[in-house]
Amino acid sequence: VKVHTEEGQSAVPVRVLSYLPESPNDDTILNSIVDGQNDAFRTRVFRIRYARELVELQTMVLFRLKLDALQDFQLTPVAIEFELLFSVNCPSERVPIAA
Repeated sequence: VKVHTEEGQSAVPVRVLSYLPESPNDDTILNSIVDGQNDAFRTRVFRIRYARELVELQTMVLFRLKLDALQDFQLTPVAIEFELLFSVNCPSERVPIAA
C-alpha cells in the first residue's frame, strides 16, 4: 500500500496496528512490514485456498503526508495504491515461517 499526492509526494507509514487472532492461522507465512525505502506498507502474507475466500487482515496503517504550509490540504488530491502480488504454490510445498 502506498499513499501519495498527484504531484508524486509520498506519504510515510508511521504506525501499524494489527489485531491478530489469539491462535495464529497456520497459513500465515510472513508478518506485515513497513518498507521505509519505498514509503510503503506490506500486509502479512496469506494463503487463499479457493475462489471468493474472504481473508481478514485486521491491520490499520497510519500514513503521514507533509504538505506545503500554503497548500490547501482539503483541495489536495491524494491517491492510495494497492498492489496484489501472488505466487502459485503446490499444496505439498511448505514455506518456512520467518523468525
